[in-house]
Amino acid sequence: MRDVIREYYEAVHEHDWEKLASTLAEDVVRTGFMADFAEDTAKGKGPYLEFCRTVIGSFEYHAMEIRRIFYSDDRRQACAETEETIQKPGGERFTLHCLKVHDIDEDGLIAGIDQYRKASPGQAPITLSVGAVMAGPASTDNAN
Repeated sequence: MRDVIREYYEAVHEHDWEKLASTLAEDVVRTGFMADFAEDTAKGKGPYLEFCRTVIGSFEYHAMEIRRIFYSDDRRQACAETEETIQKPGGERFTLHCLKVHDIDEDGLIAGIDQYRKASPGQAPITLSVGAVMAGPASTDNAN
């Protein structure tokens, strides 16, 4: 049986846009992690592929690693935990830790991608960290 989700991530890692296209439904919808969903949504195979090529092509370095994939019993949905390491030109490498929820259509192609990401240091208030909470109120009084 085809593992379309694994193929999708392999294609992203390999920057193989033809292979990536073979995993996507024509009407695929990708919703990113930005709060403004309309601004961070690609609708349709062509626009999504162009988005991937443009963004990934702008990096000096890009690698995608699959941590684990979970399928629903009927294989119509899957969750993938990934680590994506990127480096912008002249910048430092950093790794994004993501969870992506995939909808799979009746033809076995990816019809939906909804992305969630763990915040990098500095993006979320330190008072929300486990360490700050466990240390008690005194440690969070002076935090962001």
